[in-house]
Amino acid sequence: MSHDGLQEQEQEQVKKLLSLSWDESTLATYRSGLLVYHIYYDTEQISKEARALISSPTLTSFVTSLAGSYSSSTISNYVSGIQAWHILHGLKWSINDNVLEVLLQGTQCAAPPSSKKAKRVPFTLDIISTLHIHLDLDNHAHVAVSTCLTSAFYATACLDVHTVTDHHGLTLTVIHLPHSKASPLSPGITDPEAAYWKHLQYNNLPQDQHIFAYPHKGSFQPLTHWNFMEVMNKAAQKAGLPILHGHGIRIGATLKYLLRGLSFEAMKAKGCWASNAFTVYLTDHTQVLTQHTQAQPKVHDWVIKITIPCLQCHC
Repeated sequence: MSHDGLQEQEQEQVKKLLSLSWDESTLATYRSGLLVYHIYYDTEQISKEARALISSPTLTSFVTSLAGSYSSSTISNYVSGIQAWHILHGLKWSINDNVLEVLLQGTQCAAPPSSKKAKRVPFTLDIISTLHIHLDLDNHAHVAVSTCLTSAFYATACLDVHTVTDHHGLTLTVIHLPHSKASPLSPGITDPEAAYWKHLQYNNLPQDQHIFAYPHKGSFQPLTHWNFMEVMNKAAQKAGLPILHGHGIRIGATLKYLLRGLSFEAMKAKGCWASNAFTVYLTDHTQVLTQHTQAQPKVHDWVIKITIPCLQCHC
């Protein structure tokens, strides 16, 4: 989309509106990618004109220079940053997406071993129930952790939205836990609403405190990401579970909702994803795809034909 023909003030308004499409953490990653992008082309003495309307050979050169030194996801984010920069300034993106996809796949094989993280264990309702049993619900911090865990899981929220990295600059966050009168969200010990009310009452939480704060040394301590994971992994160790990671909550929630029949588009909206990045969580491919193909007979028949050979066919 070109911004030509617009007044300077209108162009700035368009840029501001477009920039709202990405959250601040994404923009921060994109800025890092653009910095690396410009440093590379300064080093290679490539003209500014060649950077603005980037060509496939120019982008290929940039991606190739990063392969082997950066993780595939980092390179992909940097490329997305360059594309976003073109969109923001109304410049045409003329890159062959098929070639780019194959190129980025190649960076996965070339990625240094140190950049590859072990796959995160998805949280499940069974795991959450087991952790709950090994939490001390007479402990103020443990009550806050239990509430944070169930809320984050059912909201498919990033753990960093529920916890803080420090105790300053706290912002307001609204948590939406979807349910209907006909279908309660979740009975039993994983019920986030019950956990939330217990947290408010047991920790006697003032309205001006962080939602998952708890009494600590005469004041209230906001729940930090580090404290949350420390409590979780101590409970996991007692239960004989593997080491857990915060991102596993979002992964497990995504799988749960998809396996319950939620559409991919609805899941994308629920998780507040701007792209289809959440599909990398599909570790249970067969179960997830079965749910969605069976709901569409034509697609289901097509899948059956290409995956199950016809025994009577001799061609």
